[in-house]
Amino acid sequence: MITIGQAEEITMAKIKSVEPNIADLANGWMKSYKLDYKLEQESLNTEIDQALNDYYSKNGGVGGNRPDAKLLLQDKNLVDYPILIEYKGYKDKLVMLDADGKVANKTAKNQPDFKIINSYAVNGAVHYANALLHYTSYTDIIAVGMTGYKNDNGKLEYEIGVYYVSKSNFGIGQKIDDYTDFSFLKKSNFDGFIEKVRQLQLSQEEIEKLKEHREQEINASLVIKLGDLFDVLPYKKRFDANKVSLVENGGHPYIVRQSTDNGKKGNIDESVSFLNPGNTISFGQDTATMFYQEVPYFTSDKIKILKPKDAEFSKKNAQFFLSSMRKTFSSFAWGSSRFNVETLKEQLIMLPITNHGKIDFTFMESFIADLEEERVAKLSTFLTVSGLDNYELSIEEKDALKNYTSLKWDAYNLEKLFGKSTRGKRLKGDDRIAGTLPFVTAGETAEGISAYISNHVEVFEKNTTTIDMFGSAKYRNYQYGADDHVAVVHTESVPMKASIFLTSAIHKAAHTGKFDYGHNFYAKDADALDIMLPTKDGKPDYDAMATLISAVQKLVIQDVVIYADKRI
Repeated sequence: MITIGQAEEITMAKIKSVEPNIADLANGWMKSYKLDYKLEQESLNTEIDQALNDYYSKNGGVGGNRPDAKLLLQDKNLVDYPILIEYKGYKDKLVMLDADGKVANKTAKNQPDFKIINSYAVNGAVHYANALLHYTSYTDIIAVGMTGYKNDNGKLEYEIGVYYVSKSNFGIGQKIDDYTDFSFLKKSNFDGFIEKVRQLQLSQEEIEKLKEHREQEINASLVIKLGDLFDVLPYKKRFDANKVSLVENGGHPYIVRQSTDNGKKGNIDESVSFLNPGNTISFGQDTATMFYQEVPYFTSDKIKILKPKDAEFSKKNAQFFLSSMRKTFSSFAWGSSRFNVETLKEQLIMLPITNHGKIDFTFMESFIADLEEERVAKLSTFLTVSGLDNYELSIEEKDALKNYTSLKWDAYNLEKLFGKSTRGKRLKGDDRIAGTLPFVTAGETAEGISAYISNHVEVFEKNTTTIDMFGSAKYRNYQYGADDHVAVVHTESVPMKASIFLTSAIHKAAHTGKFDYGHNFYAKDADALDIMLPTKDGKPDYDAMATLISAVQKLVIQDVVIYADKRI
């Protein structure tokens, strides 16, 4: 039997979200008021950015808290008020209240109700506001939610919720008033709005009840040593990454310390006696890269096998464990000598518990399932809005794939094609001033973007390729700054999709294992690099490259679209 809640989810999945329309409308208001607002990926200030990153996300994992819009406003008394705004695109998804009329961000067990926090605009905004209460000096925050839908006539209908979140109300969120637009944020109206906020008060009964909930919250999680959860085992045999032969068919997964593709470099065909057990976590001992491995696998150097001690550990809850573990190890640096076995065993992670004080595997599994559903719905919306849901190959794209093996290739020197590569300049972490310019350093996490800055640095143009000190190449379709461990190849004049092809060719030529911490890749190495490219009439065939990339993109998206359609 389908429950009312399940029926609602099925109905919503069939309705297209109007979140982009809501965002355009609300952001348009703020632009007309000449407000200095920041969007999801933009920095507001270092303190707020760090708080949003350190607080558990709306999904219960590490960081990833990104309000759809945010700004700082100052009243006549020179007090700063963070404004955090969350948009949704469905009818009746403004706010969920509990039996006491408060924002319902907690379950009956006083644990975060991530499904509600994810589903309702105000609830999400209040969650963000609590991140600031926990990790910043701000004590008064305004949480704004907005959602809507298109009526039968195609007209956009919307509703707005504006709530006050503070130390004085224990972060619960109090409704301020009813609003039909964001004009309360205008400079001429803001002091009057703040006066209304200051009139909000809680009764003594409400205060005592909230204090009791806070005490329960403190005891709602179990902090446990990693060594009490897992046996930390060595690999059965080390297989040298420079000596193994990857196979196209058969074999078993070969897991290395890379941070992508679940740590899998490919498959190798070796004696099964050296396989490490499945249903375990692979842990890169000097990189803190960790992944759930469902099936038996081989490993390269410095991999530890975390074998669960509890029989309930499974694929369904492993991602929850990993999220908590990654938060614990986030302060460890790559190459750290602290990743020895005893240190691993002593690390503390936080897990949800039942009323009986046991690890709540049921909650973790249901949470991960709900999270997957929510992510798939957002993926479907993104594909539609961005136009990537069209995966039908054109005649030219089909021909490009068919004739790929008959292409003529030639070697081209990077410097001769694009001039000398440019090296960025070092900018220490303590010297970085928060801003909106992506700052690229060496590494795979977040595509090597380590911060968003406003420092006066050389700004590199979009449609260029970076090569970090390990020889790893990445395409950049945005302006950015870079440190001295990054070389910039100036491909600005090349069509975008052809530039993506070039990046792949550069990566293949540079990322050979030759470069590491002891032997860095520099701009001079880029200038000396020869890459293989399709050629025509003695010149790189950029048209062929662009068509091939377009075809490959559609082939990749095809699987994603089909998967999303099936889930929805």
